[in-house]
Parts: sequence; structure tokens; C-alpha cells
Amino acid sequence: MASSWQSNDKSQQFEHLRRNIHAEVLIIGGGIAGILTEYLLKQKELQPILIDAGKIGHGAKMGTTSKITDQHNLIFVGDI
Repeated sequence: MASSWQSNDKSQQFEHLRRNIHAEVLIIGGGIAGILTEYLLKQKELQPILIDAGKIGHGAKMGTTSKITDQHNLIFVGDI
């Protein structure tokens, strides 16, 4: 059975990086954390570059029904 992410996948396949590039910010890993980091940096008018060894958004979490929510009214506090 495919997850909802797999069933609604409209992502692009990108070419392999074949030249040197200069990046203001380089994000390694195109999972939820990498994609969210890229989005937030673009909101700050930075020009991040996101790279992944495979297809963006298609790692370990692709087969799950994971989601991010703030609607459960719980606050989690951890020791640092």
C-alpha cells in the first residue's frame, strides 16, 4: 500500500550535479528537515542550494503517513 505522500507525488527528477558551484548556504539532505530549512532561508531572501544523493523527498519518511501539526495543544520541553 502506498502512503499518501507516494500517491500524490508530483516531484521532479533533477540532473546530477556535474560542475562546481558556489553556494551561500548548502543544505545536504532533501528530507522534511532539508526542504523546510530551504523554504525558511528563502523567506529570509537567502539563496540556499539543496542537494540529496537520491530524489528530493524520497528517503526513509516517504513510505510513512507522518505529518507535522501544531493542533494538539501540547507543548514538548526537553533538556539540552
